[in-house]
Amino acid sequence: MNIKKCWINETDSGLVSLTIESENPTVNITGETRQVMVKEMTFPKNPTPEHPLRHTINLGLLNEEDVLKLYNTIREHLGVW
Repeated sequence: MNIKKCWINETDSGLVSLTIESENPTVNITGETRQVMVKEMTFPKNPTPEHPLRHTINLGLLNEEDVLKLYNTIREHLGVW
């Protein structure tokens, strides 16, 4: 993905958002160009008290540098708290 910048914005409610800006939103995997994927889902389809509804957000096709940049941004922000 080649993240150019990422930053955390605080909201009035005390929550934060993580913003990511990339140099190039596509990656080349074994000769095939694919776009970085963001996938959101909830599961299970029929939640119960034993298996409550869960929510996931998946940011896929990141390289090691991208993960390190995200890690450092989050760590710097947490140092402020």
